[in-house]
Amino acid sequence: MKLRNKILSICALALASATISGCAYRVDLKQGNFVEQSAIDKLRQGMSPEQVQYILGTPMLTDALDNTRWYYVHFDRYAWTKPNIYNLILVFEGRVLKDIEGDFDKPASFYSGNESIQKIDFADMEQVAITYPTINQTVVQDGTPSDESYDKQDVPAKAPN
Repeated sequence: MKLRNKILSICALALASATISGCAYRVDLKQGNFVEQSAIDKLRQGMSPEQVQYILGTPMLTDALDNTRWYYVHFDRYAWTKPNIYNLILVFEGRVLKDIEGDFDKPASFYSGNESIQKIDFADMEQVAITYPTINQTVVQDGTPSDESYDKQDVPAKAPN
């Protein structure tokens, strides 16, 4: 009977020490999109989704049926403290960034998007194509590109030494 009590007390002591030591440490947990204010300061109204994704990365959540809102969520928990949850919600109108919502400060230059984003005027693209033809195109008399190749004798075989 004495041996049985000793074994039970050793098992109880081992179980208690394992339980106490297992609960003493809790691993820090970071999940989601880590977004800094410096990255948000680069956002401008009028940016395309591709430009926004280049700056902030892929959003954590987008609605499959309505892709006008992107959610960036970051969850921080240090040991036994209360977790911090940071939200950033981007609102698009069509294919253009319209507004920023959430726990971060909206940059003062957010509404100056027209100044910092290069707008492409497609009317000028025809002139660019005529002025700078590709290697496989030559410009004919009326200004439209042709698919005729350049003569090989015009291109040197080797670069001079």
